[in-house]
Amino acid sequence: MKYPDKSMLAIETNILMHAYREKFENDEQRDWHRRAHALLKQLARDEVTVCVSVISVSEYLVGIAESDRPRVATQLAETFTIAPFNIRAGIIAAGLVKTAKSMLTGVRYERPVLFADTKIIGSLVAHGCTRCETFDEGFAKLAATVMKKVNQLQIQPDLPGIIMPEAKKKK
Repeated sequence: MKYPDKSMLAIETNILMHAYREKFENDEQRDWHRRAHALLKQLARDEVTVCVSVISVSEYLVGIAESDRPRVATQLAETFTIAPFNIRAGIIAAGLVKTAKSMLTGVRYERPVLFADTKIIGSLVAHGCTRCETFDEGFAKLAATVMKKVNQLQIQPDLPGIIMPEAKKKK
């Protein structure tokens, strides 16, 4: 898939986490990694500006050793545009909570995840993102209420996986 539109494109926490995952507990995790890694490689080739919410950065850093967090956070800030969570983002997020409660019937959404997702989407929209890539169905439905284009990526087990060279670990 090519991305001819060079405007800023957002990714959510799951894509960030799966793209940089180094250890896999099962084939499904390996497939998610391939898909997320391939997406980021394609976006880089197409010179698309990729935006990540500071909330997603925070969620990602939970799995990083405390001593490595400053270095990893700096690397993420050098790789992606980081959308802050500010007052405008807070206003958007508050509206999304109400929207989510009315529209997401049938989608399993635990309260902490709902609030985190509304903050992520709020910060991305406040920063000017109108497009988003996600693995998460609930996130996709919610983001689609305030963004022009939201793509929920799928792993299709009956199709061959994307084969990517092993990612080099930055030291």
